[in-house]
Amino acid sequence: RVEAGGQSWFVRRRGPRTSTPERVAFDHGLRRHLADHGFPTAAPLTAVTGDAVVRLEDGLYEAYPWVSGQGLTPGIAAAARGPAAAALARFHTLAATYRGECEPLVPQFGHYPSPIRPRPRFDDPGAFLEALAQIAERYTTPANRDALRRARDWVVWWDETYSALYQRLPRGVIHGDYNGCNLLFHPDGQVAGVFDYDWAWRETRVRDIGEGLFFFGAQRETVLDGGSIWSLTSCPRLEGAGMAEFLGTYHRAAPLSADELRAVPLAMLGRWIACRTEGAMKVPEERRAEFALADFERPFTWYQRAASALQEAVSGSA
Repeated sequence: RVEAGGQSWFVRRRGPRTSTPERVAFDHGLRRHLADHGFPTAAPLTAVTGDAVVRLEDGLYEAYPWVSGQGLTPGIAAAARGPAAAALARFHTLAATYRGECEPLVPQFGHYPSPIRPRPRFDDPGAFLEALAQIAERYTTPANRDALRRARDWVVWWDETYSALYQRLPRGVIHGDYNGCNLLFHPDGQVAGVFDYDWAWRETRVRDIGEGLFFFGAQRETVLDGGSIWSLTSCPRLEGAGMAEFLGTYHRAAPLSADELRAVPLAMLGRWIACRTEGAMKVPEERRAEFALADFERPFTWYQRAASALQEAVSGSA
């Protein structure tokens, strides 16, 4: 936060994977499009030169008007669930009319010892398997060998279960990072702002919905600490009523097709695999396998036990 002359601004440094001119143009154009339509966000500020970014030695910087609000806390989590879903539905509706040009490949993985090449989709199963193979090659021990093998088997099962359905899903502009660290709320749980469009792309909207289902619909068991990758990616309690509320609120505001309803829990599993594999390179080397495997199987066993009931509850309440 920067203050001067009685005004406040938010200044941020972009990540290197989302700092190409094409990526910045898509992101900033989308933010302006949303702000012009009254969506709760902030459009980038421009200098007298007309530039909306400043490149310094350590990265690319941008500035936004300061927006007041609070992060997602246990005290407002239940009240925020419906508003977060409604805000996502409105975002997708408004973003559908945005015509910005998006890059064809997603540089989703960074920091791996051997670079994982960008793919034409988010949460690509081939990228997940490539990441797990590197983790297994470098960090397998007698204690974790079986767990790493089972994690790979779950990813293969997920790919086989989801791949044909994924190909049938419609594409549109998505947020790409819809979690509790990128929204601000009023004390009553209403959304004050949706931010961080670095990963906005053209993809299936179920990816955003699956991520929202995980971060807002499920019930966190610990306080969210956005500065800790362990906290940000911890597995919540996958509780039916809250997840049905989030998905049902979205579905009533922006109805999903039968294929999309089937796909949302599978998209959530894709976000979970990404949490474990992307985040593994952000912790000390000696804990990378531990991070990748933390609660790995829980969402998969939830899916096999409860995903059908969630879909039926939501489709029946629309």
